[in-house]
Amino acid sequence: MAEVNPEGDKKSEGRQAQAVAERRPEYNVSGKGDSSATQPVDRFERFVCKPLGENTVDSRAQKIIDDATDKSKGSLEQRGVRSVQQILDQYYGRKDVKVEWDPKVVGLRTDGPGKITVGEEYVKRMSRWNFADRVTSVGHELEHFKQYKDPNLSGKDKGNEREFLAKKWSASAVEKPGTGFISIRTRVGYIDGALALLEKTPGLEEKYRAQKEELIKYREFLEKCPPDH
Repeated sequence: MAEVNPEGDKKSEGRQAQAVAERRPEYNVSGKGDSSATQPVDRFERFVCKPLGENTVDSRAQKIIDDATDKSKGSLEQRGVRSVQQILDQYYGRKDVKVEWDPKVVGLRTDGPGKITVGEEYVKRMSRWNFADRVTSVGHELEHFKQYKDPNLSGKDKGNEREFLAKKWSASAVEKPGTGFISIRTRVGYIDGALALLEKTPGLEEKYRAQKEELIKYREFLEKCPPDH
């Protein structure tokens, strides 16, 4: 499940807007190249620090943001469902996914292949500052679709393993063109979430020892970038 932090979004938006206004050098991390989930997470040389003032979105992305945040364009439920459908279509070429609404869901949730549930926080705080991560969150759920079709990952007892792999994917995902940047804080959050799942799940840390080391190295790399918070 891809989550969003409403307080973090709100505070980040305020800080970012202030940073741009003051022309202070605050930063995001931008990926370069293929966003394939098959790329190892230790390929952190693909990422570069980018000033937040460069965090722009194109007209296609802005239209989705406007549709999602304009109260005249439907209820929160209608706008939330529509925004996920638009992202699926525009950035992943998927028209076959059923999108449902549950206001209590934090971010997005997938309970099996073919359906994504969206909650109110996903759409309420959507802006150009976090749009790249909103798009990546949909990709995170699509990773779960693949996992449910894998007999080695589809069991009920595999939930933490599936989420670990999806968070690892999200941590190093390259932004879709025109969607802006994913912040350092957000990427570190994915890494910390993935590492926490390894630590609390018996047998998982040993199984993914190499991936754990890669994630730790990647986190160290991110910490060398100028802070975006």
